[in-house]
Amino acid sequence: SRRTGNWLDNDIVSFYEDPDYKKFKWADRRAGDDNTNPLPSFIDETIEDIFLYENRLGFVAGSSVCLSESGEYYNFFKVTTNQLLDTATIGVTVPSANVAKLRHGVPFKGNLILFDEETQYVLGAGREAITPQTVAISQSGTSECDKDCKPVVIESTIMIPFRKGSSTGFNSMLIENPEADIYNTFDLSEHIPTYLEGNMKQVVAMPQENLVIVLPQPIPNQVNNTLYLYKYLDVNRKRVQSAWFKYEIDLPASGNGNWANSGSYPNYGSQIDSIHVIENTLYMTSLMNVAGINQYPALIKMEMGSSLTDDNSSVLMLLD
Repeated sequence: SRRTGNWLDNDIVSFYEDPDYKKFKWADRRAGDDNTNPLPSFIDETIEDIFLYENRLGFVAGSSVCLSESGEYYNFFKVTTNQLLDTATIGVTVPSANVAKLRHGVPFKGNLILFDEETQYVLGAGREAITPQTVAISQSGTSECDKDCKPVVIESTIMIPFRKGSSTGFNSMLIENPEADIYNTFDLSEHIPTYLEGNMKQVVAMPQENLVIVLPQPIPNQVNNTLYLYKYLDVNRKRVQSAWFKYEIDLPASGNGNWANSGSYPNYGSQIDSIHVIENTLYMTSLMNVAGINQYPALIKMEMGSSLTDDNSSVLMLLD
């Protein structure tokens, strides 16, 4: 283990190079054959997304969605071919006049929203629990979606990144009528058409702070330390305030107490590799690339909140 970033002396982070995955084993087919109990649809396909939905593990691959047996995340076969159980695996293909290539699956308000690069679909069972008999899928929208950056749920909306030239925009999908599955979208970045530079890699939400944090795709051999943030305020299901801004984060240089952005390491391509949120703390993994050869991982955390003070200060700093 190694202490990096702003971790306290009693905080320990451990990195394991050889995790043991032997205890995780996919279930074998125990009944039927290729005709009565076929292989799951994601076999020999590129898996685009993995998610949990209604106590089932799900895969998005090609134009299909495959859900495991209920409560059995590693079983994608029916346990019997004599009858179709409510807990049995589920496999469905999106209805489309064109060849659809699904990219993301996002559980949202009891349904599963599926995204390809131009269309959204809703998979669900209305007010019933999802089963092979009750599952239904239909098209719900035609918003563009970035194939490499997964949309994120914030309260009653989904933020959907989309590419526009050399920059990125964000649409917000809102449920207009939950019972009728009517969704509406509007552009959150219409007033800043080129502010979000490049393509985005990851989006995370911190709903208790009314905050969304966006990580851009890194550019090789450059310092990539920028995060975009979207702050909002909703009242009675209406957005009354919102603002985009960005942070440039100081990144550690190989955990030796020096910082990549200080000017001491001009040839290092330091970058934020991923972002994660737990309650009101933002965790970032960063990579330090030395002369294009060695990479030194580091874990950084940042407390987020409107009432926090700077280090060694008890005074809350305000813009005015």
